[in-house]
Amino acid sequence: FSSPYDKFGRFSNFDPTLWNPALAPQVTGAGLRVAGTGNFCNGMFVNSQNFATAANNCTPGVSPYGKYIVKAPKGDFAPRFGIAWDPFGKGTTSIRMGYGIYYDQILNGWYEQMIGQNPPYQETFTVNNSGSGTVATTPRLDQPVPTGIPVTAGASLTALNIRSIQPQWKDPYMQHWSLEVQHLLGAKTQVSAGYFASKGTHLIGAFELNEIQPGVALRSQCVANGSSSTLQTPGVATVACQAPGTYFGGSAGGVSSNILDQIRPFRGYRSITVLAPQFNSNYNSLQMMGQRRFTGASQIAVAYTWSKNLTDNISDRSDAPSNSYNIRLDRGRATLDRTHVFTANYIYEILLEMCSADGRFQVWSHCNQDCGTQLLQTLTLRVWATFQRRSPAIAPTCFAIRTAVAPILSSNGSIPPASRKHQPLRP
Repeated sequence: FSSPYDKFGRFSNFDPTLWNPALAPQVTGAGLRVAGTGNFCNGMFVNSQNFATAANNCTPGVSPYGKYIVKAPKGDFAPRFGIAWDPFGKGTTSIRMGYGIYYDQILNGWYEQMIGQNPPYQETFTVNNSGSGTVATTPRLDQPVPTGIPVTAGASLTALNIRSIQPQWKDPYMQHWSLEVQHLLGAKTQVSAGYFASKGTHLIGAFELNEIQPGVALRSQCVANGSSSTLQTPGVATVACQAPGTYFGGSAGGVSSNILDQIRPFRGYRSITVLAPQFNSNYNSLQMMGQRRFTGASQIAVAYTWSKNLTDNISDRSDAPSNSYNIRLDRGRATLDRTHVFTANYIYEILLEMCSADGRFQVWSHCNQDCGTQLLQTLTLRVWATFQRRSPAIAPTCFAIRTAVAPILSSNGSIPPASRKHQPLRP
């Protein structure tokens, strides 16, 4: 899959390898960047067709990929094959095997969010209402910048929150493989058992690139929280970035995390949320099925799945690893994991001979010889029951029953195709 590009050239990205510590702006204890120090777009680059800069020396680089901001792979190889074998040559037993690779597309919505958040194309404007407050000079929704009112554009001094996508992109893909044995018991009963599995590689997920490693804040010195000084201010007094027994955030005694902006890995930014194809999943299952067919379309079937679904990221962007430096810590059962799934369903068909006279339908036995067109009406009752169970520590048992009645009507005495006797499946 190719990478998207913006028709108007408003794409920007962050590449950790382009960030230069010598160009990082100074940051105060209040989490504000100091104007005139460093490059406010340090480590960022923009699409080549619309290069732009912003205030406070926001000077990004030019994308090495032209109008794109990632290098998408072009050599994805996705082989798929399957084998069916009748080991006894009787048409009653079949052994099936299959394998395939399936690639997924880049999450395009992430690019759209980057347009609305990242500099230099996203800037902050201040409108000062210095007039007399009349309708002509008061900002309104239909005229946010009234005539004669000064407008100042400038990069915010607050350490920025930006979005990024891994420049050296790898398309996420799934490998699926299976081995199944099917067998016919007589002409109307079929049973099967098989091993079905999949492996997800380079699955996409969001994580915090500018996260401070656990324990670093306790061992580091910072300018006091809220101070206008920086660590580069000569003779400045410092305190522990995090005092023992304290925590950041929250509304009940939490400390402001702005103090940490001084020691973040990429100083000048507060949060760098990166979409990266670095996560994995693994699914293994035993699946068994039995089906018995009766007269017409009537049948009953049961199926059972015993499985385990593991991953190190439960969503593509809504959840981040608890520790970005060790995503393996989050490995566990996926949201879609269901240890036991039992499904049963039956279809019961009732064939009624009907006749029509004067627009009224009657059972054929009640019709006189002057009755009009004979009809065969099939009433099919379908019932499904599903039983699902995850690990007891994760979720309770789920049980659902669904029913449906579907009439099938045909004229001229013909039997609908769905009502005809089914033929046994052949491998």
